[in-house]
Amino acid sequence: MTFPESRIVCVFEPRTHSSRKKVFEKEYISSFQNADIIFLLPAYGKSNLKNDEAISEDFIVTSLKMNGKIAYPLDGYRDILKIKNSLKEGDVVIFMSSGDMEGMPYLLLESIQKG
Repeated sequence: MTFPESRIVCVFEPRTHSSRKKVFEKEYISSFQNADIIFLLPAYGKSNLKNDEAISEDFIVTSLKMNGKIAYPLDGYRDILKIKNSLKEGDVVIFMSSGDMEGMPYLLLESIQKG
């Protein structure tokens, strides 16, 4: 591992057309096995998919928790307090999206710097 002394905190947004599909739910669950804490944003543009095709954030978060992971859903890009309040010094935060997340990484950094 690149950061063996640090906790890995992932903030993930399913944003691309394919990443928002239900078919990838199980792969997402296994892909977070090395993360210590996972935050899941609502899928971007999910309403453009049929209900039976769309990813279920609740299913992913519940499944991660059942696998012993710490996982939380986020309400949106401004929901940074959940992330900030679970951070410890030395944590590595990874934001994963194909978009800019409306500046969420910078908002979190700004909030941390303000105390």
